[in-house]
Amino acid sequence: MAFNKQAPKWGAIGIEPPESKRNIGWEVEDRPPAAWLNWFMNLTAESLQELQSKAAEKTYVEDKIAEAIAGIDVDIPDASLTVKGIIQLNSAVNSTSETEAATPKAVKMAYDEAQAGKQAGNERKAEVVAALIAKGIHATTDELWATLIPKITAIVTATGTAALADVLAGKTFSTAAGNAMVGTMPNRAGTLQGSTGVGNGAGDVTITPPIGYYDGKANTQVKAWDPNFISANIRAGTTIFGVPGSPTVVDTAIGYLDPNVILKGNSGWWNGKWFEGAMPNRSAENQHMPAIAATVFTGDRVFLQPPHGFYNGASWVATPAPALIPGNIKKGVDILGMVGTASTMKHDFTQYASFISDVHHSDFKPQKLLDDGSIVGRTTGSEFEQRDRNGNRSKRIPYNGMTYIGYINSNELYYYTYLSGTTNIRVCNDSGTILKGGEVNENEGTPLIADGDGANTYIYGNTGKLHCLTKNLVLVKSISTDTQSQIGNATMTKLVGDNLYLSGMYVNVAFTAVINIPAQTIKVSYAPLALFALQSLA
Repeated sequence: MAFNKQAPKWGAIGIEPPESKRNIGWEVEDRPPAAWLNWFMNLTAESLQELQSKAAEKTYVEDKIAEAIAGIDVDIPDASLTVKGIIQLNSAVNSTSETEAATPKAVKMAYDEAQAGKQAGNERKAEVVAALIAKGIHATTDELWATLIPKITAIVTATGTAALADVLAGKTFSTAAGNAMVGTMPNRAGTLQGSTGVGNGAGDVTITPPIGYYDGKANTQVKAWDPNFISANIRAGTTIFGVPGSPTVVDTAIGYLDPNVILKGNSGWWNGKWFEGAMPNRSAENQHMPAIAATVFTGDRVFLQPPHGFYNGASWVATPAPALIPGNIKKGVDILGMVGTASTMKHDFTQYASFISDVHHSDFKPQKLLDDGSIVGRTTGSEFEQRDRNGNRSKRIPYNGMTYIGYINSNELYYYTYLSGTTNIRVCNDSGTILKGGEVNENEGTPLIADGDGANTYIYGNTGKLHCLTKNLVLVKSISTDTQSQIGNATMTKLVGDNLYLSGMYVNVAFTAVINIPAQTIKVSYAPLALFALQSLA
């Protein structure tokens, strides 16, 4: 049996559309995937070919049917889901009837829609596979949807709220706002300048760093600069962030600073105030600064009150003491480093009194008391002798016209002579040899060599004048003292410091006169041997 039309051939098998698509068919603006259309076309072509290969011509069938049913009375019921029978055809593709059969037209329409669905399904599948691969998930178009769908549901959907500034620069991320976004947060490294540090006064300093990411490693630091953050502004003994304080920065609130105890030219801080020194530098002013007061504790010590000021330990504080000479200090006594040379008769006054009295009335007339306690006088043989405190002669000096010995300085004897109406002052050695001499004015009365101190020679006459001559017998000055005639009868003399002591007999009464040479005053007392009593104080 031959057909007029050859059944089409469609070799592309395609992909069957999903049931959902096959149920709703094509919709407006659908673009069926090629795979779906290929499926529909292939299925239709194969179905037509099968129909042509198995179908018989109508007349033949009719003849066979007529022949078969000849004489048969057949009552064919309408077909239903439960009964075979005659069925009516219907070309609708959206009918829900269960008693009608689809026409080829309906099949064709369904096929076309199926093919379109299949194509669309294949395209969507290809898109899903591509999306999975882009997510790093393995997938192929050969996989069934039953395999692909679990892979899709396993993908984590981005839901974060991060902004670009929250993500490190150059790094990508996805959020609910979008995918593959690139962060802008700076990646900080090295030493960065932060804001100026702000302290709270309780040990904390706050520094605001530049915006960005910090890895916390040692090579990433934030600094704040303040020109006052230096050692010179930090108190000594305090360390602030590793910076030690300067020894010149101290707490001026402690202690006390008085300008009067700071040397002039120096200054200092106290309690936040600057003070200039007011204390004078006495050592720089005078190496022997005069004391403003002095006092002596008898037998104890001497006190000198220095003027207010600074003393460097190498200068001195001094006070005048013109009488402080060895001749005014008892022989052998050390007072402040000065050893005395003055003799004393205090401890054996009675012995001296007896000695002087005895020799005076025998062959020896005492004239001079020496520092060592010995006495020089004239013998009845007109010679001069020096005798010790026990009366033993230690030296005899030839007469050589001497009338009175004034004093002995080393090996020189100062004396006067009165010969042939002429009075002379002479100096000889202890052998009697005259070394120098000169005539004395008679108008001064009978002269008496009172004493000498090594530099000057003092002469006293009964006119009441005391003359001061140099060692070479040159007149320096004359001092008026007293005109009392008894003073001119003095036979014993002694110079102690600035005082000249004279002693003698007047009208059988012993007297002592004390002349203060600088003040030119005289004091006379009448008492036996008063000279020795006064000298015992020296």
